[in-house]
Amino acid sequence: MGRRSILGSYPAEDPMEQLTGPDMAARSTSELRWTNRQIRPPWAEVLLLSTGIVILTVWSPWSIVLASFIATAFLIVLTRTGALEVKGIETGKWTEVSSPDLVCQVSDGVLACRGIGGTRYVTAMRLERASAILHGSLGKLTRAMMTEHGVSILVSLRRQKPSKIIDDSIITPTIERYLDSKTHEQVVTYFKQRGDLWRSNLVILGHVREESAIRPFEASLKGAIPEPRFKRLDPKDLAKRLRAWDLWKDAPRFYATGEELAEWVVQMPSELSAEVGSNVPGEFLAPIRPRTEEYTLGEVLNPETLLTGPPAGLSRTDIESGLLVCGGQWRQRCHVLMLLINRLLDDGKRVLILSNREEALDLTRLSEESVGIILGRDFILNPVDAEGMPRDQYVAHLKTALEPLADTDLSAAADLELALNRAVALGNSTVADVAFSEGDDVGGHTRGPPGSQPSKRSKDGMEAIRILQEGSGGKAFYGHQTIPTARIVEHRLTVVQMALGSLPLEMFAWELMSTKLLGTEADKDAVVILDCPENLRVRKVGRYRKRAPISERALKDLCRRGPLVISVGQPSDLPPNVIDGLSSCISLRLRDSDDIRVAADILGLNVVGSGIHSKQRRSPRESSYLRVLEPGVVLMSHEEAKTCIPLKLDPEPVLESGEGYRAFEAEHNVTPDDSDVPRTLINRVAGKDTEAAVKVLRLLQRYEPLTEESVYRFLNASGDEEVDVQAVLMRLERSSLILRGHETHGGTSYTNFRVTMKGTMALRQIEEVSVEG
Repeated sequence: MGRRSILGSYPAEDPMEQLTGPDMAARSTSELRWTNRQIRPPWAEVLLLSTGIVILTVWSPWSIVLASFIATAFLIVLTRTGALEVKGIETGKWTEVSSPDLVCQVSDGVLACRGIGGTRYVTAMRLERASAILHGSLGKLTRAMMTEHGVSILVSLRRQKPSKIIDDSIITPTIERYLDSKTHEQVVTYFKQRGDLWRSNLVILGHVREESAIRPFEASLKGAIPEPRFKRLDPKDLAKRLRAWDLWKDAPRFYATGEELAEWVVQMPSELSAEVGSNVPGEFLAPIRPRTEEYTLGEVLNPETLLTGPPAGLSRTDIESGLLVCGGQWRQRCHVLMLLINRLLDDGKRVLILSNREEALDLTRLSEESVGIILGRDFILNPVDAEGMPRDQYVAHLKTALEPLADTDLSAAADLELALNRAVALGNSTVADVAFSEGDDVGGHTRGPPGSQPSKRSKDGMEAIRILQEGSGGKAFYGHQTIPTARIVEHRLTVVQMALGSLPLEMFAWELMSTKLLGTEADKDAVVILDCPENLRVRKVGRYRKRAPISERALKDLCRRGPLVISVGQPSDLPPNVIDGLSSCISLRLRDSDDIRVAADILGLNVVGSGIHSKQRRSPRESSYLRVLEPGVVLMSHEEAKTCIPLKLDPEPVLESGEGYRAFEAEHNVTPDDSDVPRTLINRVAGKDTEAAVKVLRLLQRYEPLTEESVYRFLNASGDEEVDVQAVLMRLERSSLILRGHETHGGTSYTNFRVTMKGTMALRQIEEVSVEG
């Protein structure tokens, strides 16, 4: 043991004396550095094979003779087989063709190929020897190439063992010594982290229309990939290769890691991503192979050359998961909507458009089977008609919709909720039937004996109801609903104008219409288009910002119902959670900085990072592109695209000639005719719940008096679980067919019901009608 000191024990032996020699180096990085990527011929293997043959000849000469005999016999068999095949072909029936499919002719050092589509000029470049650093980007080449040029980029990949580059000494000595010091598993891990080691080569084939375009093609290639060792293939050699369909023969090969290839082959087909690692596009993505689109809207616009490419658009999934159309003026957004509506109608879909603009009614001229509806003139929207939606859910939505009119939070307005509940339960009521109690008027002023006073918020809500009856909203909301919402959705194309001249009224109308749409059946063939929906544009209106969660809930409910399209001029008006609920986006020109910031996030432009095509760039180039978008040009993103696609829209569809719009005709109303449906007293009182009302009257006639809970249990036992018992009892009581009473048992008061003489007579009327039928 060494001698102790205040700094600790001395080592028993000096470790410096144990070193056999100096073998130290300072390295700033362990990244792979190449001195030569060239794949050298395996001279060691050739030398080993030659030595083995010489030894075998000296040791056993007869083995050479035997091997020669076997090889000769094999060649004879192959020759004989080929001769038999040729003889069989010669005896077959052949038809002479005037010219082959592909004719290659070399003239003045230029290869011209003639086939289907006329004469084309072909040139090919191959990389003879790659530099230590792979310069340029094949992705940049595909973006910068003129779309009228046909180009084939052939890149081969074959996985290699890491030991090959270590044995061939084609990496820097420092990295080679670093790898020599590692175990085999560590070396494998080293290359795995860099995407493995690959043997690769590159051949680029150009296909141009004019002979003069060959030099610009080669210049574009060398500009995008400034490798000094590119060599142009001899035209005669290229012609032979094209005839034999063999462009790979004798192609020089080089080493590269997967990480390098991922940088070099950026924006090439995605099949390579599984092999060489994922990549982030450095620009707007003009797809090389477009997906199958059900709803084509235009052609892809090359962001570098501004030339058009293949058609592109949206799929059914994009529409079903929600689409946002934003930016531009209304007429420009209407261009997008018209194209989309045409494609939807051709696909057999039905389209419902809700808009505040009068010009939206012109969209009815897109189809002969379309109708237009103006709220307040052709259409009354009854707020207390649930239209089949469960009463408790509908009343909750209705109370929330009244908040913009009342300009207050009505969540704690219990008296208002009870009043709405009673009015909705009547089934055939209007806003005039909303009252705090049986003796109250619409304004909430008690006409009966004094009792507990409603809260201030409930009174504010009742004032909002009064606006819907006596105020400016009366023409749109006071009265029985003239057109059921389910019938509106059934038309092939329906346009509903929601303009009322007041923002609170329009917000209420949008909220109420959205609620009634939720009461219809879910249908993937019914597409709803919301043009500037006021109930969702709450982000910039100070007093409505707290309604963002309500807007988010409305969007989710509508998306669950069926396909949804939202069109707004300024996307920053929508709450963030509403935007997150839409999976696809089409953006037109934007000018406001807030709108551009929101759109950049939706379109996936924030992932673009110094140079035009660098992945590290944080540049305003994309936002400036949004500011200068020309009419007819949009940016489109969907779930399958990593970033947005520039798109040149198709021309606007031609509208049918005519003036005005096709109004919803009277025969579309579903009010039953008196001659077809027996109109008994119970029919008029209970409506669609006539059968349940008859059961309740018969129960009370036999077992009276019964409490509400008892009636519910009887109906539940008979299989009528979905009947709103409270609503049925309220309608029968209001029409004096039953009578409410009270009884006390054990000090507890119970509310019960008895059938009246009028109710007994109504039952007899039902029996007489059924006998006559």
